[in-house]
Amino acid sequence: MRICEYRAIPIGEKNFIYGTITKIKGVKKDRYYILPQPVLIEADNKTLLYAIAGAVEVKRNTIGRYTGYRESAFERNRKIYEGDIVEGKLFDEKFVGIVEIDEFNTAVFYPILHVSPEGKIKTIPKKDRFEEPLDMMCCVSIIGNIHTQKILTPKKYKEFAKDKEV
Repeated sequence: MRICEYRAIPIGEKNFIYGTITKIKGVKKDRYYILPQPVLIEADNKTLLYAIAGAVEVKRNTIGRYTGYRESAFERNRKIYEGDIVEGKLFDEKFVGIVEIDEFNTAVFYPILHVSPEGKIKTIPKKDRFEEPLDMMCCVSIIGNIHTQKILTPKKYKEFAKDKEV
């Protein structure tokens, strides 16, 4: 059995927690919980109640699955999740974009910004955007995520890159 790892921001909090995800169907709306420790939920009610008791309710729109990839730039080697903003090289061109998991369960990269060799930063128009499997990228570095940082404009990225050089 494969246990998928997720992260999400708990309701009323600002930082991610990590674990496995579960959904509880509600009358008005579904609720989502992260189980901080991987728990095998068996068929009997005692195990189910035990697993739910250790769960933390999270904001649905912040749930991101671990892609199975890690940073390849620097020595940090952090795990890459859905919703991460990464910079990396694709065919010797530098891009900044968002990581998602597509309908085939493949981690893909959606570039938003292009950084020329001269350092000019340009937003890629929506009509020209593409998706590329994350494993095609090299020198991948996590620079944020779509839930807590908004750095996908040329101006914001310049500020980020300037701070990173120091």
